This record gives sequence, C-alpha cells and structure tokens, in this order.
Amino acid sequence: YGLELVASRVTWTGVSFEGFVSCAISIGEQGRTLADLVLANLHVKMPAGGDGIGIFPDHRSTKKPVVDGLLLEGIEVTGADQGVTVGSGPVNNLVLRDLTVKNRSTAGGNSGADAIAVESGANILIDGAEVTGAEGDGIDLKATRVAVLNIHVHPVDRNGVKLWHGGDLVNALVHDTGADAAVVLARGAAATGTGPAIRYRIVNAVVAFHNRRSGASSYSLTCGYD
Repeated sequence: YGLELVASRVTWTGVSFEGFVSCAISIGEQGRTLADLVLANLHVKMPAGGDGIGIFPDHRSTKKPVVDGLLLEGIEVTGADQGVTVGSGPVNNLVLRDLTVKNRSTAGGNSGADAIAVESGANILIDGAEVTGAEGDGIDLKATRVAVLNIHVHPVDRNGVKLWHGGDLVNALVHDTGADAAVVLARGAAATGTGPAIRYRIVNAVVAFHNRRSGASSYSLTCGYD
C-alpha cells in the first residue's frame, strides 16, 4: 500500500500516490473503530487497476463501525478497478466532496468494479463528484441516511446510481450507463415489513442515453425493483 491508515484523528493532505498495484490508500483495522479522519487535496493514480482508496475490515457481525467520521475532499482517483470502496463496513459519517473517479475499464464485465461503493453504513454525503469508466456501477450505496448531490456520472458499464436503503439524489447528470437501469432505487427492508419506511427523492436530475453504446432495451429508472 501507499498508505495504511490505522489511527484516529489523522489529517493527510497534499501528498499523492502513484504506481501502487494492490491499493494506494488502505483505511481501517479489524476489530477497531477509527474516528475523525481527513484525506484532502491528493491524487491517486493506479497504473494497472487495483483499489484506489479502500476500507476493507468487516464488522457487519458486530455492527461496530470500521470508521466513524471520514472526510475525503478534493481527491482524484484514476486508473483503479475500484475507485473508492467500503468493501464490508459499516462506515458511518462519511463525506465525499469534490471527488473525481476515473476507473480503468477493460470491458471484462466485472460487476463489482464500482467507482464509488459502500457495502454498509449510515449518514453518507456525496457532494460534488464526477464518475466515469467503471466496469461496475458509478455510485452504489447500501447505506441509510444518504444524500448524493451535484454529481456527473458518465460512461459506466452498469448502473449509474444505485441506492438501496433510501436517499436523496439532487442536481445529477447521469448518461451513457448500462445494465438494466441507469438509476436503481431498491425495495429495501420496508417492503417486507421488517424495517422503517424507505423514502427516495430525486430533484433536478437529467438521465439520458441509457445503453446508447450497446443499443439494449432497458429502463432509465427502476423504483422498488427486486
């Protein structure tokens, strides 16, 4: 790794990484919760794929956050298979602001190679992001209390934006996506009576040219789709 971050109350700014193969920045340690982290004003360049910024520990069985409080601001990730990924989580209180992710697409059909992905977490804000080149989804958030603002998602091989447990999508431009739908809003636990009501809001969004590259027939948006 270029940086392995296993401490709380850390600010890392202005120092970039290039040339790492597995992962440029790894955050988290199994069995511990890290808090109050800032990564800002840096560039991650991956020459042969791998993960740009990854949070890998799995605390889902204990529900203890891997990270509680992380700001990623003014960051560009290029050439990664997965740009910014929370592989298991949960991660709470995560802010991604002014982020650019340009994944490396090999047309290999890796549906897990998302540009931005959170497998488990709560209170997630994406405010200002350009996402492109992913073999998987542009933005895939399996989290609660989610807001995705001021984003541009373009060409990605699968879904542009995928929200699983509610959330807001505001000021979004999503185009030249693939798979079954450009925007996916999942049913969530409420559909089976096992959780609270799940609400979605979409405001000032443009969704265009879905599956233009493949010519397939599919949906601009699916809501409550299993």
